[in-house]
Amino acid sequence: MPFLQNIATGAVIGPIEDDSSEYLFLQALRDDNSRPTYEQISGPQAGASATEGGYTHQAIIAASTILATTVEDITEVTQAGNVVKVEYLPVAAVTGAANPASRKLKLVNGGGNGTGTTVVAELDLGLATNLVANDSNVLVNGVAANLVVAVGDNLKWSSAPDGGTGLVDPGGLVVITLE
Repeated sequence: MPFLQNIATGAVIGPIEDDSSEYLFLQALRDDNSRPTYEQISGPQAGASATEGGYTHQAIIAASTILATTVEDITEVTQAGNVVKVEYLPVAAVTGAANPASRKLKLVNGGGNGTGTTVVAELDLGLATNLVANDSNVLVNGVAANLVVAVGDNLKWSSAPDGGTGLVDPGGLVVITLE
């Protein structure tokens, strides 16, 4: 099975089935100049790669219907440090809306046993925030202590409706950068 490497960051995903929807999605991504974002390579460590000043984890996120809450395991931290950036690249654009038709996207630190609820980063689409398709949408957090991760912590992605009617989450790619 091949691996895919982000051409700009060097981050690696894989091994990945070359006929899977995740593989096809990543192969279809293009940068601003219509060049491929990922290239197939033969095999460094899956899921994490060194970057200037840290390492990244990437994961494909499934779509959520309007009222569905999605929680997905992203990675188990292998190196203690700090989360310095969380990006979400959705497969389609989403126009943010105020409650009751909104959605909150979060990176949650589940701790060593996976049951923790510390919000590492969040993007509230109810604050007139729009998601740009196939582009970096950065999640933020104003609590420095929540950015600290320990070896064995389980990072999870949460996409939940906010209000009575929610918004659709089209799914996409989440990229977490740690130092």
